[in-house]
Amino acid sequence: ASLNPSDHKLDEELCQTLTQRYVSIMNRLQSLGYNGRVHPALTEQLVNAYGILRERPELAASEGGSYTVDFLQRVLVETVHPSMLTDALLLLSCLSQLAHDDGKPMFIW
Repeated sequence: ASLNPSDHKLDEELCQTLTQRYVSIMNRLQSLGYNGRVHPALTEQLVNAYGILRERPELAASEGGSYTVDFLQRVLVETVHPSMLTDALLLLSCLSQLAHDDGKPMFIW
């Protein structure tokens, strides 16, 4: 991402900016309990176990039409194996915090 598209040389300023953003994000996630040695592999296991959404699922009318953190927490509690639940909830908290920090929704459909 930090290569200049015209000459394919390293854009050192962009590289520094991206590195600083990465360190800032990782520090923020670590303050929530994220472990960069554990959670990437766990995330892969969760995706392999439960799949990905290829399209937006329809929400029940009782859910009010939005994926709130509370709703997603309930889904995790009802779906994820107890041995992975604590980490799955932590990953949801991290995703929620990143979305909040960026001022964007967790999901863009």
